[in-house]
Amino acid sequence: MATPPGDKAFKQVNTPRELIFIIDSSGSMMGSSMIQASEALTQAINRLKPTDRFNIIDFDSDFDPLFDSAMPAIKMNKKHGVRFANNLYADGGTEPLEAIKYAFESRDSRSDNYLRQVIFLTDGQVGNEDGIFRAVRQHIDDDRLFTIGIGSAPNSHLMTTLAEYGKGTYTFIGDILEVKDKMIDLFEKLESPAMTNININFPMDINAEQALGSISDLYKGEVITAVYKLNAMPNKLSISGDTANGVFTKDINITAKNSTTGIDVLWARRKIEQMMYEYRAQNRRVDRDKVQADITNLALDHHLVSKFTSLVAVDITPTKPATEIASTQVIANKVKAAKTATNAQLWMMLGVLLMLVSLVISRRRVS
Repeated sequence: MATPPGDKAFKQVNTPRELIFIIDSSGSMMGSSMIQASEALTQAINRLKPTDRFNIIDFDSDFDPLFDSAMPAIKMNKKHGVRFANNLYADGGTEPLEAIKYAFESRDSRSDNYLRQVIFLTDGQVGNEDGIFRAVRQHIDDDRLFTIGIGSAPNSHLMTTLAEYGKGTYTFIGDILEVKDKMIDLFEKLESPAMTNININFPMDINAEQALGSISDLYKGEVITAVYKLNAMPNKLSISGDTANGVFTKDINITAKNSTTGIDVLWARRKIEQMMYEYRAQNRRVDRDKVQADITNLALDHHLVSKFTSLVAVDITPTKPATEIASTQVIANKVKAAKTATNAQLWMMLGVLLMLVSLVISRRRVS
């Protein structure tokens, strides 16, 4: 974990950006959520520079884009965007897959000249996780994906995983009245990334296996975090990335004075997350089975719960006082004897019943 320096690292930059807003307008967004989301979207559009590009994709049971592809953030196009945002109406279901596909597939030849940031907002329990994961992995390219979940019902697992795929962040807004403020905070942060394309480099003799395959871009108020499994503890490492002033490189000296526990479990947990991405991406059953076996072995080695493993708690602590001697008895014979006695009673009752029936028949013959 590395903490960046003060505000001077986060000065305003003129990196041209291409923002794609994917906004949920399903029926569950009706009311304050839709109003605040529209207002925040309007403010985000007005903040765009003429050197930026943008597009808005509205989805519910279907989807509706503002433009066929991102357009320059000039005055006329921004007016179209504000009008589109103000006319968003909440109805229909929550089906974002096609809208997400469209956001990535609408990339054109000019998009390579921009830092492309995709913002996905929803308040619903989005299903079809595997289909969405597959689409994002297939089309994400170098785009950054930021997710916003509103209210008590968003699919947090989906939103967090998508943000990890896209080197972005997941913003959870539990209070509906905070939608506008928190969305604006996110949009302000996205205007000035301190460092992108971050790499952590170890000495040549160090074999480093990272738990997750990528490191998110660095924004104000955040830290760089990465977990590695190493064959030996290095004396130093270096962090590098792209900034407004060019390539940034910083050497960090490492002093392993204290022995720590639990980092191996953290590494294994994140490694399993990465392997689950690979598992979902496999189309052939044999490839899935192989990844599943690797996940299972890793989870068992570190005593972790995963999609394919679970833990069972067994209490083996004796409850008797330490001064008492435990005694054991064989109860199988008693159970069997009890069953035998019960059977004997049944036969006796049946015999008595037969005798009574015979008596009744004899009396009828006599009469």
